[in-house]
Amino acid sequence: AERKCGPPPHIDSGDITILPLVVYALGSSVENQCQSYYVLQRNRKITCSDGTWSEPPKCLHRSFHILLDSEKIYAERKCGPPPHIDSGDITILPLVVYALGSSVENQCQSYYVLQRNRKITCSDGTWSEPPKCLHRCVVKEETLKKYNIHFKWSGEKILYSTSGDHVEFVCRPGYDNVSPLSAFR
Repeated sequence: AERKCGPPPHIDSGDITILPLVVYALGSSVENQCQSYYVLQRNRKITCSDGTWSEPPKCLHRSFHILLDSEKIYAERKCGPPPHIDSGDITILPLVVYALGSSVENQCQSYYVLQRNRKITCSDGTWSEPPKCLHRCVVKEETLKKYNIHFKWSGEKILYSTSGDHVEFVCRPGYDNVSPLSAFR
């Protein structure tokens, strides 16, 4: 004897498209629909087979459905940690994953100068071009001794300067300048 089915299973925020019967014959099917603002997930039609109904669909709230699709898209477009910059770093602790559109700011170590945009942005799974940190300038005591010069405004034995800064020198006592004065700046 063929096994019939009872009324189809209830679906939260949804229902079948016709008035339900008390008994359904083997092989019978019904279609489901969702209430307003809900979206059907899985097959709309369910079928009676050997006394049981096939797996019913679910009704998801439209905003949740859109969120799931968005998350799937965003997951493919996220970025990993921002690129490393020689003599520099980002201004906050790095994350493992950054969402599409996220941005971070970079900074350079002392006496290094940032070249290009400070901020980089995650776009389509990759970071925009990072800035560079221009090298610092170092004048050491050995150099001062070698050329018989010292700093004009300081008695320091070593000086760290930022790229583009001006440093002035003068001859050590007992020495005369051979180079033009412009060379001492």
